Amino acid sequence: MSGFLEVIKFLFSLLYFSLVDFGFFAYNAFIERKRVSKPKNPILLLSASQLIEKLKAKELKSVDIIKAYVKRIDEVNDIINAAVFKNYAKALELAQKCDEQLELSEANSEDMDKIYTSKPLFGIPFTVKDSMEIEGLNITCGIPARKGIIAEETTPALKNIQNAGAILIAVTNVPELWDGVFKHDLWSHQQSLRLS
Repeated sequence: MSGFLEVIKFLFSLLYFSLVDFGFFAYNAFIERKRVSKPKNPILLLSASQLIEKLKAKELKSVDIIKAYVKRIDEVNDIINAAVFKNYAKALELAQKCDEQLELSEANSEDMDKIYTSKPLFGIPFTVKDSMEIEGLNITCGIPARKGIIAEETTPALKNIQNAGAILIAVTNVPELWDGVFKHDLWSHQQSLRLS
């Protein structure tokens, strides 16, 4: 008898979940979805290494890279709601300074190699999650009650990226109560990054 009941339970659950699945499918079939278009700018398809090679060869300028990413963020942000803070003006200012410094060197020269040896990400844009403290910026970690709390210092990981010459263009969204990085050395001297 218990075998028969197990079969009935199985068939009932199969029927139930099939109906639920069909219900969600039917409901969602009639909802118009916004879709993110493919990137049209070829700069957006290049890796950081490829961008660096093009900067060193003077085939690209850092300002052009930043502008390409800014345009893409603005194109898709209404759909995906990713960028919660846009650092565009500061990013363009830093990119201009990078380009001015690169202009002083010949393409693929020793001087250019020295720049990229000391700052391997010189002129490359990056984004960071809203869980990493950046001095002077609001950091919420997805917690509404943290809105308006301004970070007093930048986390060491971000300092390293910025010291390597990378340029922050935006802070991106995180789920509510993101369990990310607040400060370094939370538990021990050796552990400086806690991953969720």
